[in-house]
Amino acid sequence: MQLLTKSKYLMGINCYNHLWTFIHENHKIEEPTVADQFVMDQGTKIGILAKKLYPDGIDLPFKDFKVNLEISKDSLKKKKPLFEASFVYESCFSRADILVPNGDGWHKFKYGFESLGDLVLHPSRIYTKAVVDMFGGFGGEPKAKIHGIAHITGGGIPGKLSRILKPNGLGADIYNPFNPFELMFYC
Repeated sequence: MQLLTKSKYLMGINCYNHLWTFIHENHKIEEPTVADQFVMDQGTKIGILAKKLYPDGIDLPFKDFKVNLEISKDSLKKKKPLFEASFVYESCFSRADILVPNGDGWHKFKYGFESLGDLVLHPSRIYTKAVVDMFGGFGGEPKAKIHGIAHITGGGIPGKLSRILKPNGLGADIYNPFNPFELMFYC
């Protein structure tokens, strides 16, 4: 069984052909650009720093998601930080970069009526249907003139917006950007 990861899902949203090629003719996939490699290297550096911050943590880098799920489940009992731990939530597979115990539980700090642990397990809101609708669906007339779309996540506005603007020689002045969701200050 092939696992649908977040990376593959986002690849498919961006370009169905790229996902198909990635799965069926992987040898045709181009090497990452210098910019892409820089972003990937930053993720690696964050992982190294996290392991320095929590040297007694348990690394769970198993690619086989079933093996990772079982080892993650057993490792939770050790009450140590976990790197690359896996979970299944509402039939969705998820992998946490780092999971840190909080006293006698895992992220039991209450935020509103839910624990932080419960909140971070909620699936992301996916806007694909709305975006496809704006483009007119598959064969309909576009409802808006769209020149670019950015999914703002970990790279934030500077990293994502520049991917659309820079290739066209454009820039942006952003005044009073919204504050991050309050929950982010606890993460």
